[in-house]
Amino acid sequence: MDFGLLFEPSDNTKYSYISLPTADRWGLLMRKDSTLASHDGIRQEDLEQIPLLLSRQVRFDREFSGWSSFSEHELHVVGTYNLLFNASLFVSEGCGYALCLDRIINLTEGSNLVFKPLVPELRTRVNLVWKSNRHFSSAASQYLEILRRQIGTENACKSTEARKTL
Repeated sequence: MDFGLLFEPSDNTKYSYISLPTADRWGLLMRKDSTLASHDGIRQEDLEQIPLLLSRQVRFDREFSGWSSFSEHELHVVGTYNLLFNASLFVSEGCGYALCLDRIINLTEGSNLVFKPLVPELRTRVNLVWKSNRHFSSAASQYLEILRRQIGTENACKSTEARKTL
């Protein structure tokens, strides 16, 4: 594996990385017939009594510390997931609501699911990471060079080793 994506906050000390010029927003995946589906956004109090599915990769106290005043233990967590697609199947069957990032699940017109963002908005930045001192294949080197040009910044690389690689 040449590259990985880490969502902030993350420990990037082991890696060279580029901060991508995008951020994903947090919200709630639910059935379209849910009472919360009519809301423009999901507030902290909306999460308090509903059955939630949380990602195993998320540390609630870290990702949501500035957004909510309660801990994961105060929520009604009915399950965890590794892949949001799997959680979406449970949500589709009415087994709970998935706290997740937007644009991971394809919510086409035929879907019985809808995504509602958290209010106030909570966004997570994304970093492209790779092991420091890694010798890339020609294709991986070219990909990194093209990405660096596309995001348009010489300062995108967050390590001395990364600048040497490019």
